[in-house]
Amino acid sequence: MSRIGLLIAALLLVPAVACSNGDPGTADVVNCPQPGPQFVINKVTLPKTKTDTAIDLNGDGRVDNQLGNIFSALSANGVDRQLAEDQAVEGGTATELLSIGAHDSSLQNDDSVSTVVNKAAAPTAPHHSVNAGFSGAGAHAPAQGQYDQGVGLPSSPVFDGTGHFTIDNGVGTALLCGKLSNGRFSSNNPVTTTHPVDMSIHLFGFPDVAITLHGAHMTYRVVPAVPPIVDGQINGSLKQSDLSHTVVPAIARDLNREVQSARGGTPAQQTRAQQIEAIFDVGDGAKGGPCTDPDYSPGQEGDAAKDGVISSCEVATNSLIKNVLAPDVQIFDSSGNYHPNAANTDKDSLSIGVGFTAVPANY
Repeated sequence: MSRIGLLIAALLLVPAVACSNGDPGTADVVNCPQPGPQFVINKVTLPKTKTDTAIDLNGDGRVDNQLGNIFSALSANGVDRQLAEDQAVEGGTATELLSIGAHDSSLQNDDSVSTVVNKAAAPTAPHHSVNAGFSGAGAHAPAQGQYDQGVGLPSSPVFDGTGHFTIDNGVGTALLCGKLSNGRFSSNNPVTTTHPVDMSIHLFGFPDVAITLHGAHMTYRVVPAVPPIVDGQINGSLKQSDLSHTVVPAIARDLNREVQSARGGTPAQQTRAQQIEAIFDVGDGAKGGPCTDPDYSPGQEGDAAKDGVISSCEVATNSLIKNVLAPDVQIFDSSGNYHPNAANTDKDSLSIGVGFTAVPANY
């Protein structure tokens, strides 16, 4: 039987049941097995609303996904992050790897299961291998995932179940322990866990920005197909301070990039650029002065209205989206320790959730 056939036989699962909080139980799984089958994420689905791919992160009984609100607000103003995410995954600049370890080879029911998440390394330089045989003839074709020197362009990731990848050792590994119940994996409950997991991912619609999810949680099932497909979601929380220093500048950078590329472009592109500038290049808005907000480095280039540059401050304080950039959950206590608070006394984080699919891979 082929490798893919064996995987299908081993991973055949029943359909998953919808779950609002992803709770596998209150007791943490801490001694989970070594990882086994390997997968690569081939699709990331960004949320469109606050309830898409949402779970309860702090025990208040409400499902949380502020990321959905952010993307909804951006989409309403013509900024499509799903397209950028698709291009990043398909181009290999935001590729995440998964490996699954379980005692139950059928992956149906198991009280100790591991899922390891790593970032895949992007190709770094043209590669060309030469046959070292006595004849000295013939150049080898580049391996999957490597550059072809003759073409000068990197090959795209292979998502047919045979792709080869390399782990990026410069990015930390996330180990999520959990359980399988009736074919569905759920990692330790982020509300009650005493072993919270931090996960660095490039799955935000901004492939050049790494974000750290705190209390990371994952659920998935494996869909029988050729090759088999892992279908699931990743949730966690993002500190407000990280949003200020990573996500908001990325939004501003992307808006500026779109405006700059549209200049000299088609009439439709120029109109789009004018719309973006009318919405975001507004300084402090109705007051007419430069944008001033101590969290976003006032005085930086672009803080003034209609200066042709959109600053982080202008994005963060923009009346159309500033409300969705606010924290919606309390995840840490006053000492900075992970301690979700259902009362939300001092909200400090934004809830995050994205969907994904993954296919078999080698690395």
